[in-house]
Amino acid sequence: MGNSLKDQHYKNMDITPEMLMYPFEAESVAYTVCQHFGIDTSDYSFGYIAGWSSGKEMPELKSSLDTIRRTSSELIKGIETQLLEIEKERAAEQSQEDIILLVSNTDRSEYDLLNVKGMERTEIFNLLSAMKDDDRQNVEAYLERAGAWVTLLANERSEEVGEYHLDYAYDTDTHEITDYKALQEERERANVPIEYGDVIVRISTPDSGEYETIKIADMQSEVANVLYAIPFLEENEWNGNVLDYLQERGFEFVPIMRSGGLNDGYPQFYDFDVDMSEWEVHTASELPATVQAEQLINRMEFHRSVYDSDERNLIMNHAYKLDDMYKTTSLAHSLAEQKDDLPLLWETIRVAEEEIDALPDGMAGLSQMHEYGYSWDEMLPLTKDRATELFREDVSVYQLHADGSETLVEDRAALQEHDGLFGVEKGDWNAYKEYQSMKQALEDSEPNREAQLLYGNEGRYGIYQLKDSAETRDIRFMDMDYLEKEGIPVSRENYTLVYT
Repeated sequence: MGNSLKDQHYKNMDITPEMLMYPFEAESVAYTVCQHFGIDTSDYSFGYIAGWSSGKEMPELKSSLDTIRRTSSELIKGIETQLLEIEKERAAEQSQEDIILLVSNTDRSEYDLLNVKGMERTEIFNLLSAMKDDDRQNVEAYLERAGAWVTLLANERSEEVGEYHLDYAYDTDTHEITDYKALQEERERANVPIEYGDVIVRISTPDSGEYETIKIADMQSEVANVLYAIPFLEENEWNGNVLDYLQERGFEFVPIMRSGGLNDGYPQFYDFDVDMSEWEVHTASELPATVQAEQLINRMEFHRSVYDSDERNLIMNHAYKLDDMYKTTSLAHSLAEQKDDLPLLWETIRVAEEEIDALPDGMAGLSQMHEYGYSWDEMLPLTKDRATELFREDVSVYQLHADGSETLVEDRAALQEHDGLFGVEKGDWNAYKEYQSMKQALEDSEPNREAQLLYGNEGRYGIYQLKDSAETRDIRFMDMDYLEKEGIPVSRENYTLVYT
C-alpha cells in the first residue's frame, strides 16, 4: 500500500525513484552548477562526505558520481536555454523602444504627436512608406491595426512639438517621411574632418544653385575615370543620378554638404565638380591658384581649426606668387603637421617666405602672369612701378602681352604707354641680384667705410676697437689713459672699424 502511494506521488510530480538523490549528490550538483555560472560557492562545506562515503562500495560510489555528472549537465543545459530566451526577449524589448512620431501638415498648423510602442524603427518606417490614401485618414488607427501601441502625446491644441525629441515626422501634405535619427547619424558622418586621401566630388546644377558634395575614400584616379565617362553615357546606361551611378560601380561615399540642408553655407572645396547643367566634369586644378589655395584651406579646416591668420595668409600668398600648387599643398600640410615642433615649423615658414621674397616684385605673382595669358617659365612678372625702377638700373624689362608674346622696353615712353604686365628674365634678375649683393658687400667693407669716414664730404664719426687677438685680449676694453700709462702704442693695424 505504502509503495503504491509513493509511486503515485512520484508519477504526479513527474519524478521517478531513479531521480531521487542522496543529500551528498544534491549538494554536489548544486556546487557544480553554481561553479559553472560563476556563483560564489565559498560557503559550501563537504566535510561530511568522508563520513557518508565510508563503508560504501566502489560501484555505489561510481553510481553517485555518474548521477552528479548527468544531473549537473542537464540542469546547466536547461538553465542556459532559459537564459538565452531571456536575452532574446530583452533584446526584442530594447529594439522596440518608444518611438516619437509627428504626423503633421507642412506648416505644422495641424499635427498629432504620437508615442508608438511594440515595433522596431525600420518596421514603423516601412509601414508609413506603404500607407494608402485610406490609411492616411487616421495614421494612429493604421499603426494600431498593424500591431503597435499608440498614445497621443500632444497636438496643436495642447503642447509644443519642440518639447519632444522626434524620431520620425510624416508630412500629410507631401507624404514625405523624415527620419531624424538617420539625419543625426548622417550629420555626424558629414562632420568628420577630411583626410589627405579622401576624394571630394561635388554634383552641381549651377542654373538652379543646387549641389551635393560627397566624400569618397578611394583612389583619385579610379574616381576620375568613372566621373569622366559621365558626359558620354547613353540614356540606357544610367538613370541620370550621379550618386546611383557611383554606387552601382562599387564606390562608397558620405554626403558632407548639400544645398538647403547638410552643412549648407560652409566654405566650398572639391576635387571634381560634375556640372549637371552643362554635362561637364571639372577639376579643382582648373581653378586659379588663389581659388585652389582657398579651397585647400577650407578642406584642411573642415570642422576643425588648423591655421592662424598669418599661416593662412602665407598659404594664399605662396600660391599667388609661385603658382605651384604641389609646393603650396606641401606647405599647407607641413604647417598643419608641425604644430608640436616649433623649430621645424619656423624653418618651414622661413623657407616659404624666402621663396616668395626671391621674386622681383612683391606686388606681382606668377599666377597673375599666367592668368593674364603669358606663360613662359623664364620670365618673372613686374608691375609698372617696379619695371620703371629696374629700367633706371639698366636692367632689361619687357612688356608682356596676353597673347603670350613680349616686347623689350626701349625707353620710358614705352613703359608709360603699356597698361598690362611687365617682366624680367630670370637670368637678368639673378645677375642683378648678384650685382646688388656685391655692391652691398663692397659698401659694408671696412676699407670703403673708412674711406667714407676720412675723405667723404659728409660729417661722420667712427668707432674703432682693438682686435680680438692673443696680444690684445687683456687690454681690449681699456681706455687711452691706461694704454699711455702702460706705454702701449696706438697702432692702426691693431684696430678694427666697428661702426661709422
